[in-house]
Amino acid sequence: MLLSLKPPKARRYQASLISLALHWENISPTLYKHLLRDGLLCLPSIRYLRRICSSVSLVTTGLPETTRTYLSARFEALSDREKILAILFDEVYASQKVEYHQGKLLGLENGDPTKTLLCFMVKSVAGSFHDVVAMVPVSKKISAQVIEKWYLKVLKLVTELGFDVVATISDAHSANRKCFADISGGEMMESIANPFKEESKIFLMFDSVHLFKNIYNNLVNKKTFQCPPFDGIPMSASFHHLRELYHQECANAVRYAYKLSDKVLGPKSIEETNVLLADSCFHDSTIQALKYFSRHGRDHWKETANFLELIRGFWNRVNVKDTYAHVRLRDDRRKPIDFENQDSLNFLSEFATWIRDWKDSKLPGLTKETFFALSKTVTSLIALSRYLLSTRRLSYVLPGKINSDPLERRFSWYRQLSGGNFFLSVRQFLEAEKKIRVESLVKYSGLDLVDVQCALQTDATNGEEIKESVRILLAALPAEPISSTDFKEQEGIIFYVAGFISRCLLKVKKCEDFYELVIQSQGPPSIQFEDVFDNCLSDFKLASKEFTDQVNRGGLMTPSDLIHMTCLCCLQLQCLIFDDKETEQLFLSMSDHRIVFVEVFMTRAMECPVVLSCLNHFCNQGHCFLDFIPMVGEKFFNVMIKNKVTMLNDNIHLARKRSGKASSNRRKVAKLTSM
Repeated sequence: MLLSLKPPKARRYQASLISLALHWENISPTLYKHLLRDGLLCLPSIRYLRRICSSVSLVTTGLPETTRTYLSARFEALSDREKILAILFDEVYASQKVEYHQGKLLGLENGDPTKTLLCFMVKSVAGSFHDVVAMVPVSKKISAQVIEKWYLKVLKLVTELGFDVVATISDAHSANRKCFADISGGEMMESIANPFKEESKIFLMFDSVHLFKNIYNNLVNKKTFQCPPFDGIPMSASFHHLRELYHQECANAVRYAYKLSDKVLGPKSIEETNVLLADSCFHDSTIQALKYFSRHGRDHWKETANFLELIRGFWNRVNVKDTYAHVRLRDDRRKPIDFENQDSLNFLSEFATWIRDWKDSKLPGLTKETFFALSKTVTSLIALSRYLLSTRRLSYVLPGKINSDPLERRFSWYRQLSGGNFFLSVRQFLEAEKKIRVESLVKYSGLDLVDVQCALQTDATNGEEIKESVRILLAALPAEPISSTDFKEQEGIIFYVAGFISRCLLKVKKCEDFYELVIQSQGPPSIQFEDVFDNCLSDFKLASKEFTDQVNRGGLMTPSDLIHMTCLCCLQLQCLIFDDKETEQLFLSMSDHRIVFVEVFMTRAMECPVVLSCLNHFCNQGHCFLDFIPMVGEKFFNVMIKNKVTMLNDNIHLARKRSGKASSNRRKVAKLTSM
């Protein structure tokens, strides 16, 4: 109401309103436009919201300095309870696509296209705080060594910022199990000591949601379980009993086991990751239906009902996310763990013993990996709960807060912010994370535009890393440059690109005398460069103007000899880098590709006295052309690398086509084209 009384340019929006507007605009830009057009609410303009996001640098892979700054800003707004964290990590598939953005090639890892992103998230075990810390691109199979390397880096960072890490959670993939075993000293332990904080424990466990789904998938695939009794109650499970129950009731208007469906009983391979199917299988309605019919002629269903009830009891106790869930749902199994309520811990302790007995009995049951992950997780969860209550002085523990759900939801949020696409490129992942970080700082930390820019400002270029990259690339390049006669086929387009760069320079430098150094005036050239390129630059220059004159409709610029020669030098360096396979792989494996290219170009130019004397020209106002050489190199690199990116993506596309079912495609084509 107060904003409506002020003119649009005099309005000052609160952080909560800006965060809400950012959230709406991220989810649906079209809907936000309708809200602005209707005028029922006084909201920030789209231009203002875009300015907030565009002023922030793109989140980079790995652990950049902006991540430390961002987490520090979030740390200040958290309570002591919320600073007790668990580290979650999981991989997400990425689209194999190379993109060029802000001088860097995204989607390449050691010269190969990125297949997956290994993501690390920190999650409060006693609060709602959660944030992605690192995204690591991986072009090949993820190994335990890669996971351990980046896990220790993330652990060191969050510990130095003042967070208290008490748990590490992942799924039960073989690489994750191997990583946990390695950091435990050879065999996975219940907990390890934090190497960066004395007298602090980190409990290792696997995600309880994944384990719940694994039990369901094991039952679907193996059909029959034979289990030892639990607390004197006989146990077994047959998937056929569930099918019989479903077919017995499927035609009824009202059903006891209303959660059972054909999808639950016969999931597709991609549907096996849906936890809702596992929840329907082990639902209380399914259990009570089996019990009811076991008392009315189906005695053999009773042990299956007992098994489902046991698994449901385990799931209800490890999935408690609310302190009043047991009151709202009238289910004592959903009580939080505290000093007075030890029933959940006692049950989990008995459940872990039963799992080990089942595994040792060699009876038909879960897979070896599921047995191992389930036993370790339940044991670690019990120890972690007691550790939080006694050592960290928490009044209660919610086990449902200690799982990988926030990371899976973050992956879904990335896809939603990128138009609902499933396979996102590396750049789309990074852009989505940038939007989320801006919204989080505005919403939770209450920062304004200037503070957000400071928290997520562009990383200062690591001078030592750039110098080392330049030194390595210079050592790999041959000393002798490529002759300009090798560019005969490209002479027209090089001259055309040089004219484009001339126009860019004139937009930056508003000096009439500087024009003479950038664009060519009428008449013969005023500077001769025959000694620079083997006495052939003059003929090269005259032939290259033919293409520009052919496409010119009056708006193109004719570049000066200085610009033309600089572009030829850039092209020589480009050929030296990309014509040799090893040098190309070396260059692509570096970071900040454009900066490295320009620094190498400037170094080689400074080392050549002839080139240096030619480029060291001044206009009447004292402006030196040599000062603008880096900008020429950047512009030429942008043009060159975009064509290189197109070629890399074409190679990825061709490799994907070759690996397809060619024979099947040929049969389809022959069938469709036959008479």
